[in-house]
Amino acid sequence: WDTLIRRKRPADAPKLATARRILHLGWSEGLLTDQSPWDIFQRRVDIEARISRSRSSEEYELSEVLRILLNELGFTGDVTQNVESLLAFEVDEEILWSEKIQDVIDLIKKVDAQKVIASDFYLNSEHLRTIVSSLVPELSGVDVHSSCEAQSSKRLRGELFESLRDVYGMKSNQHVHIGDNMHSDVRNQINTGGTAIHVESKGKKHANPGEFTKKNISQTFDNLDTIVSSEPYSSEAYKAGQKAAQFAVALVAGAIEEALKQGVGVVHYISREGYFLKQIHDQVAPLISQHKNISARHLTVSRRATFGPSLDCSSTNSLLSDLGRLWSMYSNQSVEALLVSIGLDAEKYRESVESYELRIDERMPELGSERRFLDWLSDDEVVASIQRELQLNKTALLAYFEKSMEIENGNVVVADIGWRGSIQDNIGRILPEVKFHGVYLGLFPYLNEQVSGHTKKAVVFDGNLGEKYFYAEPPAAIERPWTPHVPSVIKFNLTESGEVLAVTEIEAGEVSHEVAEFQSGSIAASTLVARWIAAHGYSANDLRPELQSRLEDYYSNPSTAVAGIWFDSSHDDSFGALNQTSFLKLRPDRTWIENPNLEIISEAQKNSLWQHGYASWAPVKALMTLIPSEHGGNRNDS
Repeated sequence: WDTLIRRKRPADAPKLATARRILHLGWSEGLLTDQSPWDIFQRRVDIEARISRSRSSEEYELSEVLRILLNELGFTGDVTQNVESLLAFEVDEEILWSEKIQDVIDLIKKVDAQKVIASDFYLNSEHLRTIVSSLVPELSGVDVHSSCEAQSSKRLRGELFESLRDVYGMKSNQHVHIGDNMHSDVRNQINTGGTAIHVESKGKKHANPGEFTKKNISQTFDNLDTIVSSEPYSSEAYKAGQKAAQFAVALVAGAIEEALKQGVGVVHYISREGYFLKQIHDQVAPLISQHKNISARHLTVSRRATFGPSLDCSSTNSLLSDLGRLWSMYSNQSVEALLVSIGLDAEKYRESVESYELRIDERMPELGSERRFLDWLSDDEVVASIQRELQLNKTALLAYFEKSMEIENGNVVVADIGWRGSIQDNIGRILPEVKFHGVYLGLFPYLNEQVSGHTKKAVVFDGNLGEKYFYAEPPAAIERPWTPHVPSVIKFNLTESGEVLAVTEIEAGEVSHEVAEFQSGSIAASTLVARWIAAHGYSANDLRPELQSRLEDYYSNPSTAVAGIWFDSSHDDSFGALNQTSFLKLRPDRTWIENPNLEIISEAQKNSLWQHGYASWAPVKALMTLIPSEHGGNRNDS
């Protein structure tokens, strides 16, 4: 390596990649549940050092190391088969993540002599020959010798040089060695009487052997950026989707890891964003989990479709108490918004609500404390009607789950973009005998008591752990590009024949056509990101610090395309609020151009609640270029 072939990743990344595969194998056997790839990586390094100290040659072969490692980790299955599989993955990825050094190849072609490849490495000559033949086919017929087979190396005292001369019957003064390492390739060759040509290793520098740690992860992200940005793109929105693919793939990778840990074979992606995430999963699952197939299902459920059926409506007091889960999130609302939020037809209740001198669309700061509302909800007929409707909805929803959800050993893994996992909470209350394990992009501090026995994890940030989260405002600025323009399910109906029918509602307002472009870019780039994750051996948790920084940058330095997707869409952020939101999306009109006024722009920017995004929105950026500099202000941020 670094003479004929250059790696496109840190030298020890293959070891971490193999450690990650071993971890996944262990999870499938109920082993290593409290370990990380880095723990297994270090165990391998320790075994290598132990073998090295026991031999004068200090040489070891990878198959030997892996066999010892698997045995010490407690594997009881077919160790030989696992070793062969792990070896095959390492060889294949060395080919995929390496490239030939053309100028050295050209130099070697000019040498009119018998050629032999000699390498200090833990892969045997057969594996090395496979790698060389794939990357440098013009040298496929050249003999390959590996130090681990010869039990002699170049790096100690140059014994490998001497043993090769014996094999080929040559004298030291007939032997010219070409290499990049001044010690093992040059000095030791000369010390043994041979001649050496030093070639300098050029190209992108990665961590050398023994240097690869978690501190290098940020640097390898730069390499990922190069890989993704080199792909063709058709629009700025597509390009923005390519760049943001790392967030979606990290979420899917975290969900797959959770499925492996829980011993289940399916990840259930929920809500409309789940439709997009399932497409990402289908692209990357074979790359993230290379030994066990983890499939994906899309549950077409929403907060509205699940909240009502999750309510305890056995009595008025129980119903009021359970509605507190809604009011903790949206206290300022109307009776109409409340009914819509729990999947009921608000119009059906208009007459009875107004009989209590309460307009159905009247918004109140604390609906749960409003006497007129409480009086209405104490009406026996009203409660009985609500109970009947909610029970019908719950029965239909349970029938949908029976058909669409796969429960394995009492466990289900669900995944969604975030932000408090309220759909998971709802389903958990409907199916109390099932343990739900949720994986999310980000989690805000919980507002309600969590369901016992359930787990929630976030791959980027978790405000409940004291991690920074407030920059993700509005959260829908990243949620909107992940939401395809498909109807949202508001409830399910069960026919007399037992068929479950979803009652859907298409989002009102405009939706940017750029959403589809963004998602196409993310889906196309997802395999590149997944290969990079697997080749470096990263778990979702390893990506967390860098993704936190990058998600904050997504909000503070948004692309024009991302800002456009948000501001050109009328997003439904209305669970419990009937789309009555606090942010405004004021598009500059002709009067703004004819009478440029920075105060108007600044006020609109502040009211958008995403000031960086508003400044990056194409109409605003265009307007700012028209305002003469004497009007003052920063054109990039009004």
